[in-house]
Amino acid sequence: MVTFRISVQHNLQESRMTNTAAYPSTPIIHAVTDKTPVLLDTLIEMFLTVFPEDRRYVPLIQHWAQCARVRDSVAIFHLWMLEHNGEMAGFRIFQYLRQRHFGYGQFVGLLPQYRSRGLGWILQRYTIEQICADAAAQGQKTPIGFCGEIADPSLASDEGEVLQRQQRKEIFGRFGAHFPHVNYAAPYMVAGHEEDSQTPESVLTSRLFYIIPIRPTLSFEKSQIAHFVRGVLLDGYRLNRQSPLVNETLASIGRPSHVLVPHE
Repeated sequence: MVTFRISVQHNLQESRMTNTAAYPSTPIIHAVTDKTPVLLDTLIEMFLTVFPEDRRYVPLIQHWAQCARVRDSVAIFHLWMLEHNGEMAGFRIFQYLRQRHFGYGQFVGLLPQYRSRGLGWILQRYTIEQICADAAAQGQKTPIGFCGEIADPSLASDEGEVLQRQQRKEIFGRFGAHFPHVNYAAPYMVAGHEEDSQTPESVLTSRLFYIIPIRPTLSFEKSQIAHFVRGVLLDGYRLNRQSPLVNETLASIGRPSHVLVPHE
């Protein structure tokens, strides 16, 4: 059995921490904020290695690092680096949406040489525990789930990309992810952080929306799926409640087809 330890203060129970000297090669999760500049630079460098097409998010990651240290009325922000055998191996960026009562994952990645070692399970395990701890700190019950979006294998440009995306989908499936029928398109950027020439909805990318239940469940009702989707678009991407994208996405829940919205 692998033993885990946390290197920087979290709201996780103290009993889950392990003696560093006893387990010198145990994976470590480092919390990242704007007050840990070396870790933040390392996270951004790794982010660009794993997601080179998403360079536009770098200023937003720097903003999230500040949000991880100060109170935000909408979400509790977490930026993590995963250390393994003395080397930084991966990262995760996620939020607990206070009013929605669920977790929302923005980015997770491992460097190629650290994949297929079970480290993804470590990040997933501690992410769920952190989300539950965030809820408890708000005086709330166990969250209903954890959600996010991944690239759709059916929209890949070549066989190699299809395989890579399918493997990623299978990994999330092993985490217990449900993939509801919804024509979900990710906005270009979180509102208020877009480039001058773009708006959040000016460039959209079709994605697979996933929900990982925290409470035991076999399936999600349409109203529950709508709750997750609405929360991500309104509180995650900070879109306006009257946004056509929000209304169109909610209206598509339950439809079997998936519509391509090109990313230019």
